[in-house]
This record gives sequence, C-alpha cells and structure tokens, in this order.
Amino acid sequence: MSKKKILWLVATAAIVIALSLCLIWQINSSTKAAELTQNEAEIFVNEEFDKIASTKLTTFIAQQNEITVNKINYGSEKDIILSCSVATLNIYDAIKPYLNTFLSAKAKKEDSGMVKSALNFKLEFEPYLSELISNADRITNECTIYLYDTERGLVLYADDKSTNAVFGNLLTLCEDVSAIKSYIGADLVEKEIESPNVNKGFIQCLELRRDIHKPDTSNYIGRLYNNLKKDFYRNFIEHDRYKTIFTGLWVTIKLTVCALIIGIVLGFIVAFVRCTYLKTTKPFFVLRFFDSICQIYLTVIRGTPV
Repeated sequence: MSKKKILWLVATAAIVIALSLCLIWQINSSTKAAELTQNEAEIFVNEEFDKIASTKLTTFIAQQNEITVNKINYGSEKDIILSCSVATLNIYDAIKPYLNTFLSAKAKKEDSGMVKSALNFKLEFEPYLSELISNADRITNECTIYLYDTERGLVLYADDKSTNAVFGNLLTLCEDVSAIKSYIGADLVEKEIESPNVNKGFIQCLELRRDIHKPDTSNYIGRLYNNLKKDFYRNFIEHDRYKTIFTGLWVTIKLTVCALIIGIVLGFIVAFVRCTYLKTTKPFFVLRFFDSICQIYLTVIRGTPV
C-alpha cells in the first residue's frame, strides 16, 4: 500500500474518532444547571419579572412586587425550580367589579362620530385603571418559578401560573375580558359591547411581554433537532399550511398536464405543417402562409428561456 493511501486512511480514521468523541461528549454533557444562592435567585427573578412589564400600569404593578425564594431545587433538564412567596397587588379583585363601566364605553367619538380604535380606548381607560390599581389590596401568593440554564445564560420561564401569581391574577382578568361579549348597563339591562376594540383597548393597558415557549436547554445536537422540528411545524403544520402547499401542488400538476397536452398538440401541428411544406415541390399560398407562422412560432419559443 502506498504512503498516500496510508495517510488518507489515518486522516479518515482520525476524523471519525474525533466526531465520535464529540458526539459522546454532547450526549453525556451535564444536565444540571449552575447553582444559585437564595439571594442571587431572588434578585434575578425580581429583575426578570420587571422586564416582562410592557405598559405603564404593569410596570407599576411589577415595582410593587416582592418575590421571596423559599426553596431551591435542581431538575434534570438544566432547570432550577424555585418555591416562592410573592407579595403583590390583588389586580383581579380590584378591577373585576368595575368591568361593566369599562365595557359600556361608547364606540364612537362624541366630537367627530368616528369609530374609536383600540389605542383610543387604551388612552381612555388608563387613568381609571391606574387609580383602581393604586388602591388595590396587597396579597401573598405561593408559586413555583422555573429558571433554565441555556447557552445564553439563565432564562426565566414565565408560565401562566407563575405570571398570574406575580401579577395578581392579571392574565385571568385579561382572559375574562377577552371572552366577554356583553355587559350589564346602568338600567340593569344586558347589552352587547358596541365594538371589539373596547376589549382590545382594555387588554392593551395590561399587556405583558413574555416568551411563552419553554427554553431549550438541550445540547448542540438536541437544539439542532428541536430547531428542525420547530421549523417543520411552523412551515407545514401551523395554521394548516400543509393544505395550502398541497393545494398549490395540485394546481401545479393540473397546469403541467394541460401544458403537456397543449405542447403535444401544437408540436404535432407545427411538425405536420413544416414537414408537408418541405416535402412539397410547389407549395401553394395557404401552406406557405401557415409555414411562415410556424417558423415565427418556433423562433419565438426557441428564444424564450424556460
């Protein structure tokens, strides 16, 4: 065996061994998160929940929160499980009794008669909601908060339960408002809400900016697989996109079949006319005319990109 072949074999074996070691290292990489002290955990979760607030009202609520970490446990998915007590404002009970007042708002502006947008309702509701929130009672909730040790560092997973506990059942209040279609007027008669923008404007006052997806703590190979899975779901499954793709495929097949049939028919006609013209010693005027059309057709088609 030549030296060149031996070198190739050695290089190939080295690459295979290196890849195998990398694969084993990735599979056996640690599944335990970095350890945190109680004080570090409290500072982190308080700061992260403050970042979730995206409006003036939710920022005010977040500033009133006091999250105390009672116990720290470590899971098997590089997760840190915090058992917490949260002193916060009772937003749900403070606002719920006054929903009829908000939802009975007129859908049109009094001065111009134009329909109000959700932003108009948000600006209209904010001062009243601010007063109600300022006078809300304080409560203490028990909850479990999850932190995940990802490649980007520690990430807070603000699920519905922990977010509700930290923000005084704010999510439940917004869900209730979103589902309401009617209200009880001052005359105790049930009436339909005049515009869906009323609900939207109310919810926009209390919006939170949070990632509802669980952080990915898997190794490189796991992340690669998960990303492929997410991309496949987003491109094909979500919103029934596969139906649109199959509809387009069926249209493409029908167009292709029709194009083949038309091409075969036209090709046969052109070939028949050209062959007849070339084999006729003295072609008559009609044949020459059709032959000229066929030549023009051939010139155009041959000069047209596919």
